Amino acid sequence: MKRIYFVAVLILSGLPVWAQQSTDTKEVQIVKEFLHGVSTKNREITHRLLDENVSWDQPGNNTLSGKKKTAAEVFTMSGQMHKISQGTFQLKDYKVLGMNGNQVICQLHFTAIRPEGAWLDIQNTDVYTVENGKITQAQVFSADLSQEDYFWGK
Repeated sequence: MKRIYFVAVLILSGLPVWAQQSTDTKEVQIVKEFLHGVSTKNREITHRLLDENVSWDQPGNNTLSGKKKTAAEVFTMSGQMHKISQGTFQLKDYKVLGMNGNQVICQLHFTAIRPEGAWLDIQNTDVYTVENGKITQAQVFSADLSQEDYFWGK
């Protein structure tokens, strides 16, 4: 019996963090996989898990703010984030805070630096809605909108 347990531990230790917790609901697993894709800049994962008609609400009063109505608009916004930050925009850490039905709330930590020295070090709280195995809605709440507005520009 000890040998089987040891083999199971070895097998599970090679899995990504988002795949190790079998007590997670399907919705939590999807959000964790999506955020893993964001943090590792894996487009295949993020494209697969974001619904084509996603509703994405980006807060603030900057060039990236506003409601995005399709995955294409979300990916355009993401591309602009990487362009403005010259590739330094990074999801450093994330954790699931809770869930309610098909909604999952997460804490995210992003960083970025612009060439002229402006920096972004922000905690966001996102609420994701999952339907039919895909994220269909995202509501982003920023801990510091003035920092984001300054960094992303008007």
